[in-house]
Amino acid sequence: MTGAERIVNTLRGEPTDRAPVWLLDPFANDMVIDAWTEQWMRDDPLFRDLQQYYWEKCELIFEYKSISPYGVCNRVMATPPRYITVENEEITEEAGKTSKTITYRIDTPKGPLHFKERWQKNIATPWRIEYPLESIEDAEKLLSIDGTQDEIDFSDFFKIQKRIGDKGVMMVLINTPMVTVSSAFRFEDFLIYSKTEPELIMEMTETAFLRVEAVLEQCIDAGLGPIFRLMGSEQSTPPMNSLDKYRGLVYNYEKQLIEMIHDAGCFAAVHCHGNIREALPLMLDAGVDMLDPVEAPPSGDITFSEAKQAAGHQITLAGNIQYDDLNRRTPEEIRRQVEALFSDGKKDHVMVSCTGYPITTISRELYDNYIALIDASLEYGKM
Repeated sequence: MTGAERIVNTLRGEPTDRAPVWLLDPFANDMVIDAWTEQWMRDDPLFRDLQQYYWEKCELIFEYKSISPYGVCNRVMATPPRYITVENEEITEEAGKTSKTITYRIDTPKGPLHFKERWQKNIATPWRIEYPLESIEDAEKLLSIDGTQDEIDFSDFFKIQKRIGDKGVMMVLINTPMVTVSSAFRFEDFLIYSKTEPELIMEMTETAFLRVEAVLEQCIDAGLGPIFRLMGSEQSTPPMNSLDKYRGLVYNYEKQLIEMIHDAGCFAAVHCHGNIREALPLMLDAGVDMLDPVEAPPSGDITFSEAKQAAGHQITLAGNIQYDDLNRRTPEEIRRQVEALFSDGKKDHVMVSCTGYPITTISRELYDNYIALIDASLEYGKM
């Protein structure tokens, strides 16, 4: 059975020879490397060896994404990239670390907005240090933009898809409309406004939905898939917001996007950290095909076994090994955790995965634990 077949059969609930193993980005990525943040992936011998082991032993899911302001479905209310320009770049050195701070400008009919992101050399994640929306007036500026989406060039998707071949599948990351709104504010400001300015936040989310919907339509029309992964709903799951807020800001819109994905013959995944117990029934109702991660207390509020029972055979569950444990536990402890995933005998609709992934060079301890995870998954995940 090929890796692609194993993944698709698992999502469909059809027979497989074992549960798939998905180590998240960047392990499936051996060709799209950003020179500023990801060169470590080529320079770190431990990571290179681990990546090769993963390619030989496991399934590949390439996470096709862009969270940059110019990317597909960005986290600035899915603003069309034509409105966003780089106003300034500054390189700084401090304590032996090199950082790049980028100042962006958004031109709106009601005046410009600015925000800043900082990237550290060979750290594959940004830090937003200034936010575009500091007030209600700023939100009204962003709402004044014509949201007609630019035509997206997907040529790189098909190059990557050809490289992956039948070893795995492509997964397109789509920001859920709510998180394109929440991420444009400081998070605490978003939570306050969702309480004090509910009509404004709902209007912004509805506007973002129309923009995200247009992006998804382009993706579907271009033949992307087979998995679309909706990102960021944990920013409104209880206790971040009430279940009613989750229903209004997340569920109502994700359900419509999931229907589009299913109509295209593709799978809908949701990425949601933290507490999911209260939101899980709504995810089931929305038709989610795969959910990651499933975090037991104290990181979340539901065990993997409980989530299996609640989901039945409707959702494939992934993200069941805490990344923090991979950094701190022993290989034998990791093996026992993998074994426990299948202790109830239920192996269908299960994908062994982690809650996070390395963003810079890895330690020998992390390397050894990843090897233990892979080997234990191949052993205990057999059907």
